[in-house]
Amino acid sequence: MFLLCIVLLTILVSFSCIYLIYEAVLDNKEKYPTLPIIERIGIAIFRHPLSLFIGGFTFLCSWSLLSLLLYHATIVSIAQTTNERVRGVYKSGRAANTADQGCPRNWATAFCSVTPRSKLPNFSTTVHCDASKEIYVREYGESSGLA
Repeated sequence: MFLLCIVLLTILVSFSCIYLIYEAVLDNKEKYPTLPIIERIGIAIFRHPLSLFIGGFTFLCSWSLLSLLLYHATIVSIAQTTNERVRGVYKSGRAANTADQGCPRNWATAFCSVTPRSKLPNFSTTVHCDASKEIYVREYGESSGLA
């Protein structure tokens, strides 16, 4: 969901900047009716250079983020992890993907199921540094500036 919101936001900013330049071009058409369209666009860009820069930058960002979003939508649809997809675990019928339940159920599983318990150890435990403080005091002495 986060990636989808960021993509939509960058697209909104891009089109807002393009619309601002478009409005400036229309304004220039009223002020300078005899100028060619290219010169009116040039005047609009000259008056709003930051809109061109931000619009171009957010357009490139939205393009990259949209491709990332579509990649993740693809791997959710076929019930694969990024690692399985990159390594090609289920390519060419080598192994059957037992997690694949069809596209709608895969999406329901991804967004509505309970997250399984992690098999990694708990890294959020508190680390006590008393032993390292004793070693430091022994090596450098009490008056070496250690609080």
